[in-house]
Amino acid sequence: MTDQTNQDGEVIEQRASVPQMIDTAGLSTIVRAELDAQIVTAKQFPRSIQRVIGNITTLATLDEDTAEECLYALVRKKKQRSRNAQANQQPEEENKPIEGPSIRLAEIAAQCYGNCRIEARVIAVNRVEKYVEAEGIFLDLETNMASKATVRRRISTSGGYLFSDDMINVTSNAACAIAKRNAVLAGIPRGVYRPAYMAARKIVAGTAETLSANRDKAIKAFANFGVTPEQIFEALGVDGEREIKTDHIATLRAMFMTLKNGEETVESMFGKPEADHKVVENPLNDEIPDHDKQAEEGDQAGKDAGTEATAEGGDKQPAEGGKAAGEGKQAEGGKAAKEKPAKAEEAKDERTPEQIAAAIDAAYARGEEAKAKGMTPKAMPAEFKAKERQAEADAWTKGFKGEALREPGEEG
Repeated sequence: MTDQTNQDGEVIEQRASVPQMIDTAGLSTIVRAELDAQIVTAKQFPRSIQRVIGNITTLATLDEDTAEECLYALVRKKKQRSRNAQANQQPEEENKPIEGPSIRLAEIAAQCYGNCRIEARVIAVNRVEKYVEAEGIFLDLETNMASKATVRRRISTSGGYLFSDDMINVTSNAACAIAKRNAVLAGIPRGVYRPAYMAARKIVAGTAETLSANRDKAIKAFANFGVTPEQIFEALGVDGEREIKTDHIATLRAMFMTLKNGEETVESMFGKPEADHKVVENPLNDEIPDHDKQAEEGDQAGKDAGTEATAEGGDKQPAEGGKAAGEGKQAEGGKAAKEKPAKAEEAKDERTPEQIAAAIDAAYARGEEAKAKGMTPKAMPAEFKAKERQAEADAWTKGFKGEALREPGEEG
C-alpha cells in the first residue's frame, strides 16, 4: 500500500500499488525451452514399434476387467423409414453397433507409445445454447506431428432444462475424455493398438461354455441403469435371450462400460421408452372407433355365453355343483393357510439393526452415484424392490433426489 499526505504530514488517502504486468514473452520462452528439450530427448531415444505393440497388448489384457474397460460400443436405434421407402416396401436397416477402443485403451496406447504429449481441456460452456465444448490435443515429439479433436456435449435434459452445476462438471469431464481419446487414436497409427483391441475383445466375449452365465450377467448389469431386456434385444437386433451369441456379449459389455464411464446416456443409446397409451386420432370425436366397438361386442358376447352356460349347469346338477364348490373352497382355504406362514418366513429380515442401518447408508450413497452418472429413477437396483427392503428403496430415492437421509436430530 502507498500513502498520500498533505503539507502538514496527514495521510489523506491510501492506494494499493499496481502490480507489474506479467512478462508473457518470458513465459512463452520457458514453455518453448521445455518443448525443445522434450523433442531432443525423443530424438535421442526413439521408440521401438514392436515393443510398443507388445506392451499395449500386455497391459490391455492383464485381466478380464481391464479388457472390458478397453472397449467402446454404441448402438444407434434404427431410424424410421420414410413414406417413399414404406411405399416401395424396402426392408428396414438393421441396428449396426459402433465399436472401437475406449479412452482407457487410448491412455494405455499413449503411455506405451512414448515420446508424446496429450492434453484435454474445456474451451466453452454455453449455458444459452446448452452445450459444453472440449478440446483434446496429441503431439508426437519424435515425428513432430500433432492432432486435435473437438467434442460438444449437450447439458440439457430431454425436456430442455439446463443441467445443474454438478452435472455440467460431469458432462465436461466426459467431453474431455472423448476429445482426448479421439486425438490420441488419430495420432497413433491404428495398426499399433489394433492387436490389443482384438485381444481384449476376445477375452471379454468368452467361450461357448461361459455364454449362458455371461448373458445373465450382462442383462442384470444393464438393469442397474433401468434398461429392460426388451430394449437390449431391440438394440442388438435379436428376438430373445437365446439368440445372444458370444460376439454379442463383447458388444453388450462394451456398451455397459460406455454407460458406466459417462460417455453416453441411456437415452442416447437405447432411445426413449415408447408410451403404452392409445393414440386418439380425433380427441373431439365422441364416437367409439370401429376397432373398440368390435372389442366391446366380443367381450359382451363372451359374457352372455358364460352366463348361459352357468345357468344350464346350475339347472342340471345344483346339488353336485354346490358340494364340489364347497369342497374346492375348503381345499383352497387349507392350501392358502399353509402357504401364508411360508411366505411370511421368506419376507422376514434376519439382519441386525446395525446391518440394516449400514445397508440404508449404502443405498443412499448408491442413489447419489446414480444421479451423478445421469441415470433415471428407473435405475433403482432390483433387490431394493422387495417388501422387506423398502427402507433401502426409500434411502436410494432420497439419495437420487438429493434429499436428506434423516431428519435433524434423528439417529441412524
